[in-house]
Amino acid sequence: MYIFDSREKKNDHIKAYFDRNGIPYKVEKLDVGDYMVEGGIVSVDRKRNLSELCTNLTNRDDHARFWREVRRAKECGIKL
Repeated sequence: MYIFDSREKKNDHIKAYFDRNGIPYKVEKLDVGDYMVEGGIVSVDRKRNLSELCTNLTNRDDHARFWREVRRAKECGIKL
């Protein structure tokens, strides 16, 4: 089963794809990333575009939040 983070708001197109293809998923709060396979060790943190990623890496507030999430993933044994 796939898990979508409940805070991920712009994923209607992804949910529609899963629904069309009968792929089961559930929505719940994820501590790391935006999407994960239940019980898995890989989480996907979707970025809107390269500009968002650059902001995460260079903006002081975003930079700190981004690296906290990376460290949290590492501590949990999750590849982000």
